[in-house]
Amino acid sequence: MAEKPRLPRWRSHKEVEAAPIERMEPGKLPDSHVRLYLAGGVHVDVDRKVFARGMPVIGDYFVRYADGYESWSPRKAFEEGYGLIGDEGIEAPGKLLD
Repeated sequence: MAEKPRLPRWRSHKEVEAAPIERMEPGKLPDSHVRLYLAGGVHVDVDRKVFARGMPVIGDYFVRYADGYESWSPRKAFEEGYGLIGDEGIEAPGKLLD
């Protein structure tokens, strides 16, 4: 396989809403949503298009951006790139719900 070309590097500074996925429940119809059960006892119904690039695994993060865009992120990548915003500012990455 050919070596991949280097691209400019970027650091994230976005604020997002996110939580780890604990369980997934696909809808019964082909065009229905997928229900994600998230840490903290909440669930969201997500359009199947969110999974066009692949399916998350339990422990990956459901992510909602400020503009309403919804996606998912692998756990390791998310926890390395984001820190939880608490009452006193940003906490260390990976310290969300361990």
